[in-house]
Amino acid sequence: MSQIRVAVIGASGEAGRSIVSGLLEQSTTFDISVFVRPGTEDKPIYVTYKDQGISMVSYIPGDVEQLVSKLKNIDVLISAVTATAYDEQIPFIVAAKKASVKRFLPSAYSTVQPPEGVSALRDHRQRILNEVLRNYLPYTHVETGWWYQSIVPEIPSGRTSYLKLNFPVKENAIPGDGSARLAITDIWDVGRYIARIIADPRTLNKSVFAYAEVHTVNMLYDTWDDVTREKVTRNYLKEEEIEEMISKGKAGIESGNHDLQAFANLHVGQYWRSWGIRGDNTPANAKFLGYLDVQELYPDHKPVAYADWVERAVAGEVKSPLA
Repeated sequence: MSQIRVAVIGASGEAGRSIVSGLLEQSTTFDISVFVRPGTEDKPIYVTYKDQGISMVSYIPGDVEQLVSKLKNIDVLISAVTATAYDEQIPFIVAAKKASVKRFLPSAYSTVQPPEGVSALRDHRQRILNEVLRNYLPYTHVETGWWYQSIVPEIPSGRTSYLKLNFPVKENAIPGDGSARLAITDIWDVGRYIARIIADPRTLNKSVFAYAEVHTVNMLYDTWDDVTREKVTRNYLKEEEIEEMISKGKAGIESGNHDLQAFANLHVGQYWRSWGIRGDNTPANAKFLGYLDVQELYPDHKPVAYADWVERAVAGEVKSPLA
């Protein structure tokens, strides 16, 4: 059986690194290439990819005809661009259709939400998916739940400080009363799921929810208490506090202030409202919205357990973001 020729854009970010790693674990199945902007080929992550036998494809952003020539022999194009670069996928979508790419994965890999009206980032992802549909480009849309790496509280001993995400939001924040159930996933499992999904004809032109476990935030913090034998602070946020946070973010961005504080207030606030107050991010809601359930598709896959991940995190043994 011939290899599936896969190209990845946005391969230097968290999701992109996970996806490339997952593909490499099945290197006999996939022939992997990575799109890189001119002048970035010497970034350490790309040097690592080259050493692993991955082809680097230099491209000019926005040049559709050039992209068509680069995509001519690609079976699957996977996007893992960050939220600030979502619109850069549009020339790739147009070019992929012209080049007869067999499957495109738009950048997503986040929580399940209704397509529109809940968060700005999900609205934006839907606009990109609409471009895919408008071009009749075969696709698979994958959401993965909230990442383990985004549920790392500060603990008294400081043993989790190396995993801290430098976002200017309240530490150890728990939306609402912490009773909403949410689906979660180790980011390094995302790539393993993707490797299964893109080789599966059942997932073509479908949305897939690729998650590992479902817990309440209170249960997740209980795990930290049990593993660390420390009492982890829990800062519960009322819905009104989250709405105020979102309003501040919107006001800042609308006034032209695109700093990290405004971005965090708006987008983190909207995520917290979605999964912590509304309770959007569950397998049941995903099924209602038409997603296939990864655990039904691949019951043999054994994802990383959150409790095991916490033990390794406390021991300093997990990869920090972008490591």
